[in-house]
Amino acid sequence: MLNELSYDWVDRGIGDRGAQTVSGFVTPDGNIACDFSDGVSCTVYDHQYTDGCDGNEGTTYSMTVNGAEMDCDSHVGDAGDRETMPHDEIGTDGFIECASLDDRVSCYSALNPAVGFEISDIGHYTYGSG
Repeated sequence: MLNELSYDWVDRGIGDRGAQTVSGFVTPDGNIACDFSDGVSCTVYDHQYTDGCDGNEGTTYSMTVNGAEMDCDSHVGDAGDRETMPHDEIGTDGFIECASLDDRVSCYSALNPAVGFEISDIGHYTYGSG
């Protein structure tokens, strides 16, 4: 149908990279947890830097397909019943992909992989713009 909205075009490259659709995950060491909800939010609980957010447990980044930023007002709760994402695996909501790497989590827009953020226990940063 002409008026039916479809997102099939978004998923074309995701399957090629082996991404699996998830609602959230935690890294194997339990130090970083991510939730996909209106984008993605990831929190690193134990880290070796000052993030400028007073009183928060860990550092959190939030991202939509338009860009990423540190989010001092959000915090992804403890691992709970999230799946553990093995190293070198990719989780997605269909628009944003997050890779669980051995030393960090890297999240990026599936539409524009030059937009995203990386977070770890030793550093964090955003890149690109929407």
